[in-house]
Amino acid sequence: MRNNYNRTIVSKWLKLFCVGMLFLIVPGCEKITAPAYDTAIVWIVGEQTLIKSINAGIHWIDYGLSSNSDGMLLDYEDDRFTQTVRSVSFYNTVCGSIAGDSTFIATTRSAQDWYRGWMPSRYSGAVYSTVSVDNNEAYFCGANGTVCHRFYRTDSNAGIFQDVDVITGTKANLYGIDFVNPSKGWVVGDSSTVLYTTDKGVTWVRQTTAPGNIYRAVYVNKISQTSSEVWIAGDNGVIYRTTDDGNSWSAMNSGTTAGLTSICFTSASTAYFTGKGGIILKTTDNGISFRVLPTGSIENLNSISFMDANFGFAVGDNGTVLRTNDGGNSWVQVQWKNNSDLYGVCFPKRRSSSVNNSVTVDPPVVEKMYGVKLISGGTFQMGGPLGDEAPAHSVTVSAFNIDSTEVTQGEYLRVMKLNPSLDTGDTKKPVENVTWFDAVLYANARSKLEGKDTVYSYTSIVGTPGNGCRELRNITINYSKKGYRLPTEAEWEYACRAGTTTNYFWADTLNGLFAWYSVNSGNTTHRVGEKIPNAYGLYDMSGNVQEFCNDWFDYYTVNALIDPKGPNTGYERIIRGGSFANFDELRSRDRVKCPTLSYRDLKVGFRLVCQP
Repeated sequence: MRNNYNRTIVSKWLKLFCVGMLFLIVPGCEKITAPAYDTAIVWIVGEQTLIKSINAGIHWIDYGLSSNSDGMLLDYEDDRFTQTVRSVSFYNTVCGSIAGDSTFIATTRSAQDWYRGWMPSRYSGAVYSTVSVDNNEAYFCGANGTVCHRFYRTDSNAGIFQDVDVITGTKANLYGIDFVNPSKGWVVGDSSTVLYTTDKGVTWVRQTTAPGNIYRAVYVNKISQTSSEVWIAGDNGVIYRTTDDGNSWSAMNSGTTAGLTSICFTSASTAYFTGKGGIILKTTDNGISFRVLPTGSIENLNSISFMDANFGFAVGDNGTVLRTNDGGNSWVQVQWKNNSDLYGVCFPKRRSSSVNNSVTVDPPVVEKMYGVKLISGGTFQMGGPLGDEAPAHSVTVSAFNIDSTEVTQGEYLRVMKLNPSLDTGDTKKPVENVTWFDAVLYANARSKLEGKDTVYSYTSIVGTPGNGCRELRNITINYSKKGYRLPTEAEWEYACRAGTTTNYFWADTLNGLFAWYSVNSGNTTHRVGEKIPNAYGLYDMSGNVQEFCNDWFDYYTVNALIDPKGPNTGYERIIRGGSFANFDELRSRDRVKCPTLSYRDLKVGFRLVCQP
């Protein structure tokens, strides 16, 4: 059987992805309460900078714009771009666009693989702003009146982006762009330029406003889809509003002469503005009055974004990143590793839409939920046609609960009061370097903490409990008790497949969006729950760390089985799922034999099950 943990291949690097997701509540298993800011996804761009946080700025993922240690797939090439990125926009958690200097633009449909492009060749200069209007389309604007429309082709080259040069009829630098739908949008820029389109940029209507360079245009749908309100802001504290598609404009008294660089609405009447000198303005009465918020910053702030009414980020010069969780009443400085200027910040969530004359706001982005998932019982074909996986045979399993993620170092430390892991420093990484017996001791201890019956019994312990236990003498397993235990091999494969019959729970070929493995892991473990889960909401069933099962190894038979538990005795326990160091052991049906009864390794962890 294969047990090649250190196999390497020559390939291109992929980077992190995180999907913001809200789970269904399983009674007695998990509960979603207040907004989980510690799992909020936020993107920031700037000078040679494209970074993402999956925990609201506590930890940052560098997409490798200036570091050879991190990779990023662009047009399936190994080259790297070093442009300053001026703007970032996401239509939802996975489809987005970025834009920057030297006519640079890039788009993604996975939040991981960015496909590079350039503005039309006759234009030169920076691209200042971008907006993603749906899953397939994005717009860009920049120097010399540049506007570009990018979309996926639907002909024989489906999946390839097509760029359309949009003629605006102006040579003014355009700094802001926004669309209320894929057809209807605005661009704004120098010399009081405000342009309006209703046909995807085929024709543009120029609006007239007061003098002053204008940097941003933002939609707020307050009444219906056919009546839109637009706000624009720019130099000298200029703020204008139109409710009739630009036929007339109302001037707002912002109370400042600072240049305003960004607008963000959190409701129909509440908006935030960033500006020069660290200023942030807030209105809660639709622009009748404005309040200057205390940011504590003297750096120019270039962009602001909110996830909900309370939680938001602002970014600016010299690496300034500010965060608030009380609607801007107070701000804290978030540390980033360099002092490069930052120009854009974005929470990836769907746009607000108008329903019954009110603004609807998306629920908080929750990337993952630690807890137990209830898996309904069923029948499936276990195994495959070759080797130790053969023969495929019919197996029926009863309903069971299973951990949605691999047990983390933090959870193991909470229960066992120690951490045996080799790759420490981040408690949300999976616990590893445990023996099968350590996992059993953790299961019993967790059962006791939660008032459940213990499943495992034994007479004595050999080795250090929880950190290198080598044997539990005379161990027995009582499957009728409703405490925690390791999954049977059948339960594990059933949970991993999640109703699929393909090699992997997502398809028949490897895909770095779903698993950490030898191609994209950097040869290390990663935080649990950072890849796309399977249909049952289970993370890292393939990759990250391999997982212990309860069973002794035995060869399959053709017999149909109900709740099989493996042989009563044996020499090798089963390990499933593959690890960050594997390439060919991530298939749903793949089986690996544990080398010794006291085997422990950086690449092996576990998750638990219990009866409902």
